[in-house]
Amino acid sequence: MNGDFPSRTSQTTLSRQAAAEGHFNIQPSTDWLQHAMGYFFRNFVHTPSPDGLGYLQFLPDLLSSQPNNLCLRDSLNAVAMTSFANVSSTRSFHFRADELYSIALRSLSVALQSSSGEDDAALLAAMFLIQKREALSGNVNAMKPHETGLIQLLRAKAPRKPQSEPEAGLLWTIHARLQVRSMDGGKSCADGLDALDLSNGPARPLQSGVKHMFGNVSKFCREMKLLTRLNADGLYSSSSIIELSRALDMAFETERELAAWPSTLLPEQLPREVELAGPDGVCPELKFINRVYAFPELQDACRWAVYWTSRIQLLVAIGEGLDLESRTAMRYESPLSREAINRGMQSAADSICSAIPFMIGEVDSEGCPLIGQRGQALGAYFATRFIHIVNEVPFLSQQQRLWTMDCLLKLGQVWGIGAALQSRTQMIQRFHLVPII
Repeated sequence: MNGDFPSRTSQTTLSRQAAAEGHFNIQPSTDWLQHAMGYFFRNFVHTPSPDGLGYLQFLPDLLSSQPNNLCLRDSLNAVAMTSFANVSSTRSFHFRADELYSIALRSLSVALQSSSGEDDAALLAAMFLIQKREALSGNVNAMKPHETGLIQLLRAKAPRKPQSEPEAGLLWTIHARLQVRSMDGGKSCADGLDALDLSNGPARPLQSGVKHMFGNVSKFCREMKLLTRLNADGLYSSSSIIELSRALDMAFETERELAAWPSTLLPEQLPREVELAGPDGVCPELKFINRVYAFPELQDACRWAVYWTSRIQLLVAIGEGLDLESRTAMRYESPLSREAINRGMQSAADSICSAIPFMIGEVDSEGCPLIGQRGQALGAYFATRFIHIVNEVPFLSQQQRLWTMDCLLKLGQVWGIGAALQSRTQMIQRFHLVPII
């Protein structure tokens, strides 16, 4: 392990030799945790533009206000070293990241047992960072219990308003993340999220006019999960049939609103479309789409991707609801045909794929290719979930499915997003794929 680090003796010898030769010598730092911290802040802390949203932008001020909070510091050390280790080929960094993760878990346990109202923000931030570490390492199964704890803490502090701007930013980030994760009907979000009133979260610009629709998507997806579980024996009570009919009505109304929402926006609020077709037609690697989308900044791309994933998840759940209906005596008149539902899913999936090149820094805000440049790992981190949702569409072409596998491999190997590699493995097994790489 120590072979990766220069010894003090060798450093001293080099310094004396340089001094003897008359050179001014400055030794590079071998404090790898500091290097890791710099990498994490460059890649995962996004400062907002005047009209935009940031991500973890509250972290520097929160650290400054609570410099002696061990729980927050240890969690940040763990996620920073994990992000740094994942993009290196140094095994000792991974050992160190695991060690710091164990330390952070112990600090979190101690903090939870002795929590006071004064350190609520630091405790929430620490738990949030621990979950980010678990996603980066690919240990996503460990995220659920921590997310359950996060929700319990939010409930406990719900009556109290944020005490500072960093705390308000933290709460908005947590609420937005829970809102997005809740739209899968409980497949990945923690138990108890349905009892948390996300509408009481901090008021920040998200997507004007669609936030309530996202709430309806979450509610319907959870209802479908509950109805499926309650009627697993195939015996449907009259109350279940009535509830299913009511839920489908709400879902189709929400889908109608979601489909119409882009038409309510100004042209400059829409994604910038860049055609891919050249002299020989559409780019061979992307035959399933004919354009890429560009945006003013990363968070704009994420807001649109959340919109498209909400449509996929809603339409998938509607399909499940119609399957339930077909097994009952109920005769429900669906306002959309199965073909129309499938077209909606495919369109949303194609739109997400069109946004991925911008999110991972392959094109700029004008849609021009970026060659020899590297964006933030934050875009790759967000793209992992969006690509995972694309793969929830059951009838993707094999070419498109394999393209998503290539993207997930890139996100894992180039950007060090462990969850991307785990998602890729799951999809290869689920769809019996034989990827090129």
